[in-house]
Amino acid sequence: MIHEHLALRAEPASVRTGRRFLQSVLADRVSAEVAETAVLLGSEALTNAVVHAGTPLVLECYSDEDRGELVVEVLDHDDTAVLTPVAAAGLRSLMVTPDLDAEGGRGLLMIATLADRWGISHASSGKVVWFTFRLDPQPA
Repeated sequence: MIHEHLALRAEPASVRTGRRFLQSVLADRVSAEVAETAVLLGSEALTNAVVHAGTPLVLECYSDEDRGELVVEVLDHDDTAVLTPVAAAGLRSLMVTPDLDAEGGRGLLMIATLADRWGISHASSGKVVWFTFRLDPQPA
């Protein structure tokens, strides 16, 4: 069972700290592929939160035993919507025709493409960007 969290500041160094945290939590607990992808996507979600929310953050990683999933969440304390309806439509269009020359704007696209499930939920004091991966059953 996995259930760990880490409070972070809204500063660029927190992205590296969050990556190291996820690497440590997931080492030898999930497949190397799941761990590597979770670290990559966690880094993207943290970068978005640092750049766009600018509030203290909480990175949480846990296994949902009932669903057989690894869940990674990034909570910020900014109530601003991550995606307006127009931006959400743009994200969907990027999946079909990405702008290969853009310097940014791929974080949520990567999460949407590589995670088994993902979403953005409202929290009592902000929002949570979350994503999941199916976990292989552990041998008895």
